[in-house]
Amino acid sequence: MIQPIDPQRPESEPVESTAPPDQSTTPADEEPNDLFRELFLGAANAGPSATANLTPKPAFRPSPSSTGTSKSTASQKPTWEQFTPDRPDTLRDAGLTRGQLSDLLIKQLYLSGSLTGYALAGHARLPFTVIDEALEFLKDEKCVEVASGEMLGRISYRFLLTELGRQRAREAFEQCRY
Repeated sequence: MIQPIDPQRPESEPVESTAPPDQSTTPADEEPNDLFRELFLGAANAGPSATANLTPKPAFRPSPSSTGTSKSTASQKPTWEQFTPDRPDTLRDAGLTRGQLSDLLIKQLYLSGSLTGYALAGHARLPFTVIDEALEFLKDEKCVEVASGEMLGRISYRFLLTELGRQRAREAFEQCRY
């Protein structure tokens, strides 16, 4: 807590904290994973910064009879893996169509100017192997062109929108601002 300056107090005198003694950490001091654990796994797994009134929501897991195991999963605490989705290897795994991903990529290129395949994958939060199909489609449709490239392959190519690509990006933004 910030204390007002006291003109009567000498500069060499230490300032005492008015914070309660049980508050030893601030949100900036907490580990990033503590917040995740606190929100998704409940206070029991969150460490010293957790609050006692948060409880985890049960994650969907198949019943023991359907998996062939006899152990009860009801008494087990949720784990990190239960809340982490699997990495998609294809558009279908990601739950996207080629059109949806193409629109997302051309809108990102429209806002950024030009990006490498690696950067586009990072913005989309998908592996490059997933967005590569959409980039190839956009290139065939004359919406994007390769401005430059390194010897590392398509992931290092710098993609740039053509005039047709800019027009399609504006149309895509009219449909959805995301």
